[in-house]
Amino acid sequence: MRWLFLLLTVGSVVMFFSTESSSTMGWSMLAFFVFGFGAVLTFAQARIETTSQPHASMLTSRDVQTLRQQGLQKKVANSKSRQHGAVGDMGAGYADSGMSRKSSNFDHDADAGSGGSGGDGGSD
Repeated sequence: MRWLFLLLTVGSVVMFFSTESSSTMGWSMLAFFVFGFGAVLTFAQARIETTSQPHASMLTSRDVQTLRQQGLQKKVANSKSRQHGAVGDMGAGYADSGMSRKSSNFDHDADAGSGGSGGDGGSD
């Protein structure tokens, strides 16, 4: 059926360019759009049918519910391990301690500056 639609689409294009009658040109343009749209849809349908999975391999609602429960259990377990400070945990406390060290070093360097030069080396 898709090849028939494609053949009719090509035939309507040939008729459109080969006719001198405006009414035939109009009908062939309409046929081009109708058959072209049909050809696109039938080719898409064939492509979808070849790549789709069989219905028997789809998950049932019970399978989906089981997977959701397993995912929630893993989420809860991960959040508990983070609360207890698991290895490799880089929580907010680690980032705050680093920032406070950097800011204290910066303040210390600014206090030890060369007489209010703004930290640019002090040579006037």
